[in-house]
This record gives sequence, C-alpha cells and structure tokens, in this order.
Amino acid sequence: MKVKYLFIVLFLFFIFPYFSTAEEKWWQKWPKHPKGLRISIEDVKYLINKKEKISFVYAGYAGGEGSEVVCGSLIIPYDKVPPNADGHQVKVKFSPDRWLLCF
Repeated sequence: MKVKYLFIVLFLFFIFPYFSTAEEKWWQKWPKHPKGLRISIEDVKYLINKKEKISFVYAGYAGGEGSEVVCGSLIIPYDKVPPNADGHQVKVKFSPDRWLLCF
C-alpha cells in the first residue's frame, strides 16, 4: 500500500509542472545570452580619442562590482530587463547621437 502511494506522489511530482506552466511572456522568449556586436578596447580608446559621445552602460548587479564598473557609467541591473524581467522598472532615455557601450 505504501508503494502505491509513493508511486502516485512521485507521478504527480514529475507530471504536475508540465500542466501548471503559464505561457511565456514576450520578453521571456528572448535568448539568455544574445550575441551582440563586440568591439575591442583599442576601438574604445580610438572613439575616446576622437572625442565621440559615449555612454557606458553596466548591465550587471544592482550595486556594481567595484573596480569592474567604469566611473560615470549608467548601471542597469540585469534582473530588471529581458530576459529576466519586462523592463518597465528601468526609466532611461538615450540620445540617438551617442555610442552605447554595454559591459
């Protein structure tokens, strides 16, 4: 009798999650690690020397990680934007004439 109940509990434990999942929202369907354009540090130095307008965006932990964050960069926590959240908590406007360098 105990084996029967154990079998039923295990069956429900493994089957129930398939029936209880809600449909993914649009931002949850984005890839976890998208492939974006990458530039080298030499390219960044070149842009700085040309006096280009650059905005550095740190997309990491909310408090930053000390020496890993460029001084003056905008910090956007990764858990507030897709694919982890829908992005409604981030209120940022970027100028279209600036380079956005995300790291």
